Amino acid sequence: MDTGPALSCGGAWAGHTDLGRSPAYNAGIHDCTNCTLRGVASMNALCGTGCEFRGSGATFDRCLFLNNGDHFGRQSGEEGHKWSDGLTINSGPQAVVKDGVFQDNSDINLIIAEATNAQISGNVVRMVANGAFGGIMLDNFNSPGLSDHSGAEVSNNTVDCGSRCHYGIELGPRPWYTA
Repeated sequence: MDTGPALSCGGAWAGHTDLGRSPAYNAGIHDCTNCTLRGVASMNALCGTGCEFRGSGATFDRCLFLNNGDHFGRQSGEEGHKWSDGLTINSGPQAVVKDGVFQDNSDINLIIAEATNAQISGNVVRMVANGAFGGIMLDNFNSPGLSDHSGAEVSNNTVDCGSRCHYGIELGPRPWYTA
């Protein structure tokens, strides 16, 4: 797939705007409080994430995140890898992610920072035709201010990666950075 000059899969997101590029993801929802997304799908994002979210009290109920990114492919050395999360919650106090399906997302299928009192339950993560770094992860994106996961509950999820992901469930950022 040719991304043309407007999209970028490089690692330095902050510089994309300077180059006239936008991250190649499907949806960005920011500063949304007590929002509910029910039965939505995000599929085939080029890179970055299928859906990027920031806000407190969000509910993701029976959502599908499918085939976002390419774990093994590269566009070019300049453009970088085409990895993509399924759902990226940059800050999600009291978030609820339940009964969703995350399949073949090439970075982390479901990643959440600042997951204070969050509930992640009843989700299915499976890797069928792609590779991934992880299934479910509580992270801080290398920012100590996003490290509070107190009261978070990760329960009754099924992660079936076979040999296609590095971590099924990763609670904490240690494999990537020490913050």
